[in-house]
Amino acid sequence: MDLIILVVYIICMTYIIAQAIFSLDNQTKFVAEAKFFEAQLEEKKLGDKPLKDLVSVGFKFEFRYKSNNQPKTLIMTIENKSPDHYIYVDWDSSSITTYDPNFSRRVIRVAPDKRITDLDLPQVPSAIPPKLKLATIITAEDVFKLSADGNTLELKNDLIDLEKLNAVSKILRTPQYIKDINFNFKERRKPIEFYLRLMLRMTNVLHEDGNDRFQQVAPTYGREVFQTMVVYKFTVSKMFWVDQIPWNPQK
Repeated sequence: MDLIILVVYIICMTYIIAQAIFSLDNQTKFVAEAKFFEAQLEEKKLGDKPLKDLVSVGFKFEFRYKSNNQPKTLIMTIENKSPDHYIYVDWDSSSITTYDPNFSRRVIRVAPDKRITDLDLPQVPSAIPPKLKLATIITAEDVFKLSADGNTLELKNDLIDLEKLNAVSKILRTPQYIKDINFNFKERRKPIEFYLRLMLRMTNVLHEDGNDRFQQVAPTYGREVFQTMVVYKFTVSKMFWVDQIPWNPQK
């Protein structure tokens, strides 16, 4: 009798441990590739000053995300490091890709109360005065769905829809590169990559002849306006369950 109880106990404990490992094994990690972004800022120049001396962009993520609780937004901070230039972020001219790098979506800045009523309305560019920061939340327009009452739009879909990626990868006519993205992600061979393209405009800046890295556009109220597109790269990795143990010294 004692042997039967012991066997049942071992089976139950094995099942519980297996379920716990399965839960950990389905968690993901999002990383903002700062070095990729900073390399662009080093190359882009306004006169003789690299863009890295004028602006910086950062993002905040949790350490990990459960499979059923993937991020729907990006929490970002943009700092205007210039002493005398205004920076404007043109949200309607900015985009963010899906897990498929060939498809992009319009960036939507989420209002503080998170209430959106119409995605067709133009968005007002955000102004960042000299030496100040803008902290905001953004997402892609296809993350929104109508609320139950049909009056507002709510954040419903994941920013990077891993369930959809896995589902479409099982369809025969799906392009092979999409199936490869899903396979490499699930097997931890290569993380999923997606990109945020931000359109930045600057005013009250000096323009030097021969600098073709910024596009000059029509003056606004007597001020010269310059614009550039900057790209931020993100990766989504499937975490090993051993990396998620609280006492893991390599965390």
